[in-house]
Amino acid sequence: MFTEADLDLIRWTVARFSSLSRWELAQTICENLPWQAPNGQLRVHECLPLLEQLNTAGIIALPAKRARAPYHDFHGIDSQLSVGQEHISRREHSFQQRNESLSRAAPAQVQVS
Repeated sequence: MFTEADLDLIRWTVARFSSLSRWELAQTICENLPWQAPNGQLRVHECLPLLEQLNTAGIIALPAKRARAPYHDFHGIDSQLSVGQEHISRREHSFQQRNESLSRAAPAQVQVS
């Protein structure tokens, strides 16, 4: 499926841009090959397993996987959301009142010359 030139491009990209994440490497490789689905989207999800296979086979040396951001349990998020919801509700009410008063106003007279 891939030519030797394609593999050379993959090797070069991984070596040259070793500071990129694996996702960014896959995007860059898909852009440069170009490897796209019929709808024009890059095939990053297909490229990632390929890069893993090439890494396992010793053809390329991928950078180490980066640690994900820690999961935060937001205590009190419900109370924060309800306060935000009250603010939105007040603004919606104000907006509705303005629209109602505008709809009751007499229509403007338009003159066509």
